[in-house]
Amino acid sequence: PRAAIALSCFIAWGNKTAVAAFLFLSGVRGFPVNSRRNLLQRDKFMASGNIAKSALISIRDGKLLVARSFGKEKFFLPGGKPDAGETAKEALYREIREELSVGLHANSVRSWGTFTQQADGKAAGVQVEMACFTAELDGEPAPSEEIEEIAWVDASDREKLSAVAQLVLDDLVQKSLVVSGANS
Repeated sequence: PRAAIALSCFIAWGNKTAVAAFLFLSGVRGFPVNSRRNLLQRDKFMASGNIAKSALISIRDGKLLVARSFGKEKFFLPGGKPDAGETAKEALYREIREELSVGLHANSVRSWGTFTQQADGKAAGVQVEMACFTAELDGEPAPSEEIEEIAWVDASDREKLSAVAQLVLDDLVQKSLVVSGANS
């Protein structure tokens, strides 16, 4: 019931206040993916050939924002790999500007959680660890030079997504934040 109230606020307000209300009412506190201490954990994860990424969870009208790079078949959550010494949150700001040609309102960025899955197009055993954040965009997203297409998807589009993006979508559908295919 509390999550439904927060979702109603999100739909009505569509802003950072609603996101904060949802996070508070649902008890989501996220993982500490922004600290410098966690850079060491990330570096150790990547040293074994794995991939660390930051990603944006942006929901509008019960649909999740995704992007697809040129020459790729699968959609992914907007974001990307942190540069050396860059925190997950710092990478998020940079990558969203590069991919979607918009910025993020600084006070709206909140950690959602971390999702790990087999990396698409990589050798078996190579994992991608994606630190996900919610945030309010400061404009209308548009594909940049490196992005062929952006889309708003629901559960009926699951197979179009990368493996780790499917995990995030499943989590959002389970929490009734993204509509299931039957309800779209």
